[in-house]
Amino acid sequence: MKSVHGRQERKLILLNYVNQPAGPTEAVVLEFGSFLGTLARNTTLCPLDILDWRKMDTKEDIWEYTKKMSKTNIENRKKLKNPHTAGKRSFALVRSKLENDKETSDPLSPKEVFVATRKKKLDDHTCARMKTQLVKLLKWRILKHNKLKMAMSP
Repeated sequence: MKSVHGRQERKLILLNYVNQPAGPTEAVVLEFGSFLGTLARNTTLCPLDILDWRKMDTKEDIWEYTKKMSKTNIENRKKLKNPHTAGKRSFALVRSKLENDKETSDPLSPKEVFVATRKKKLDDHTCARMKTQLVKLLKWRILKHNKLKMAMSP
């Protein structure tokens, strides 16, 4: 991450009340999270002293490790009952946004954060599919209602 490693001045990171990065802007927090990801890499697979990918001896090891982790992550993702939909955005950022948007000064409950991080955004395809299902359901209910009416009439 040249944007972070090559930086001359440091950016200020604001923490929330549970010491999680929450500001000053979402972009700064996301960049900080990506930077921490670069530091957390396995130094055997991705040594920080080699700047050119083509000079690394461990490319095959990295590829095998990546495939193994991908397979494991796919299996684990299928087991989740309530996967979050926050993407790269940290829960601290979600909490901060919810607190700023909230009209009352009541503390935010964990339930509110949970619900906010599990909301699915409805794209056009999903909306069209839901509309089709609703139309089918309404037609079925009308048909069922009409059959009942006919059966009850003398």
